[in-house]
Amino acid sequence: MARHTRPVPLAAVMALLPQTQCRLCGFDGCRPYAETLVAGNTDVNRCPPGGDVTRLALATLLGREARAWEGERRPAPRVLVAIDPKGCIGCARCLPACPVDAIVGAPGLLHAVVEAECTGCRLCLAPCPVDCFTIHAHEDPPHGPWPDRSQAEARRARLRAYRKARRARTPQRRPSVHADRERKRREIREALEQARRERGWQGAIRNRRIARGE
Repeated sequence: MARHTRPVPLAAVMALLPQTQCRLCGFDGCRPYAETLVAGNTDVNRCPPGGDVTRLALATLLGREARAWEGERRPAPRVLVAIDPKGCIGCARCLPACPVDAIVGAPGLLHAVVEAECTGCRLCLAPCPVDCFTIHAHEDPPHGPWPDRSQAEARRARLRAYRKARRARTPQRRPSVHADRERKRREIREALEQARRERGWQGAIRNRRIARGE
């Protein structure tokens, strides 16, 4: 695999990828694939969502051979996924699987796919234990420079993927000692108030029984 004779900026390679984060290239997202391309350690024919537009553009940018598609890794019509509301059990297993946070929901609640943000990566299908996802063709996909994807859509997907990865790397902040102490005090106050109310109800019932001579 020939290396390019001049350094190529990573940003230039990233701009040629549709940012679907689908991992069909065999890498954990578009950026790892772009980094390996810049290093000269992989081929330009590993991005099916980018199709021939990306394959040929990468070859020109990197000074590589525009190798043909191989095996099952080849372009296919773009799809969207949707969640069947009758089948979703709210397990939330699909939420971490979506690389661009295109699924909204919470544990125990119905989930839904935000169609405008779905890249069609299908990474949400495998974790679902009840197979409540459906796949359908994207009837009116945006286009430019790719046949069924737009540059604006790619920038948006890249930003959403970056934000999700950053959240995953950021450890959750533990509550301060003061906040934890206040929480415990609040719980104790609520428990005492509940106990007083229950005693009040019991006392009122006892008084009524005495008045009736029971």
